[in-house]
Formats: sequence, C-alpha cells, structure tokens
Amino acid sequence: KLSQSKSSSVLYECANTLLTISNSQKALKLASSILIQLLNSTNDNNIKLMILQKLSKLKSISPKLIEDQIIEITDSLKSDSFDIRMQVIDLIRECSSTKSAETIIELLQQQLSKYLKEKSSIDSEFIGKLLENIDFLIQKFVFKPSSIISLFSNLIQLSNVDESSSIHISAIFNKI
Repeated sequence: KLSQSKSSSVLYECANTLLTISNSQKALKLASSILIQLLNSTNDNNIKLMILQKLSKLKSISPKLIEDQIIEITDSLKSDSFDIRMQVIDLIRECSSTKSAETIIELLQQQLSKYLKEKSSIDSEFIGKLLENIDFLIQKFVFKPSSIISLFSNLIQLSNVDESSSIHISAIFNKI
C-alpha cells in the first residue's frame, strides 16, 4: 500500500526501506520501480541525484534488475542538470547488455540529435559523453550500424556541431 502513495517522500522512504531490509528479487524490483518512477516525475535535482545513487547501489546488488529497466532510466537524459545527465549516461553504460544495446544506442542517438537541434548553447562535454557511449556500445556489442551512419551523417552537417564533436563522429565512422 505504501508503494502506491502520492507523496514523493513516502515513496522514496518506502524504496529505501525495501533496499535496506530485503534482498529478495520482488522487494528489489518494487524498490527499483519506485525509484525510477520518482526519478522521472520529480523536479528536484537533488532528489534525482540521490535516486541515481540508490539505483547505482541497486545495480551492484542486482544488475539484471536495472538492465531490465534501463529504457525508463534514459528518460532522465532530458534533465537540464548536467550532473544528472552524466550520472544517467554512466548508469546506462554500466548496465547495457547485448539485449539492450541497440535500443540504448537508438535512444542516445535520438537524445543527441534532439539536443543538437534544440539547444542554442551546445554543451560539448555532454555531447562528447553521448558520442563516447554510442561508440562504446557499438564496439562492445557488434551489430549492423546502418542507422548510426545516417544519423552521424546528418549530425555532422548541423551548423552547431563543434569541431571536437565532428572529429569524434569521424573517428566512429572510421571504426565502423
């Protein structure tokens, strides 16, 4: 019943308690679902950072659980907070698998494309991190990257892609 509360603080405490007192898969799954729900619904960046720390802790206990919910976690890449986006990218990288790699690459590509089109001031460190993770996933989980080639071709033509990102995109092309 507590896990269905409308209060964010009650939900957070419920998830935290489940993580503290139980290692059963059912309890861990409920805790991760609550945390991800909060991650995607709260506006407070400090709470999001605390939730990401809890999810990282949960990943060390049950990596499969986080891997199964990685798509929901990627929604937090839309955050305006640089720290949140970076922690989400790190968590995604650590939890990717053969099963999820292609979907994650597509989500990272969409995020990269949207970010480049919408942002007037480009955060080259974030773009570099997105490109680095796409490259990592391509190298780690070999598959046909035809959609990646067309996306990167389009990205390189955007006027607001900085030189560093263009070089990174070209390096990925060479590896493919």
